[in-house]
Amino acid sequence: FGCTHFIIGRDMAGSKSSVTGEAFYGAYDAQDFAKEIGPKLGVPPVPSLNLVYTEEEGYVTADEAKE
Repeated sequence: FGCTHFIIGRDMAGSKSSVTGEAFYGAYDAQDFAKEIGPKLGVPPVPSLNLVYTEEEGYVTADEAKE
């Protein structure tokens, strides 16, 4: 029994500077890194989409909510 997939969400590597408050990494940098090294590790990443709640549609992706 091993790991077959790695689910990684938006901003998984999110940390901010305690001095400036600026993020060290972009919101999707962790997903991009996982896509890059996944094949080498033999564990494919499964990027999780950024979900938001709307009164009209319930939970949808952030891109759908903008429409």
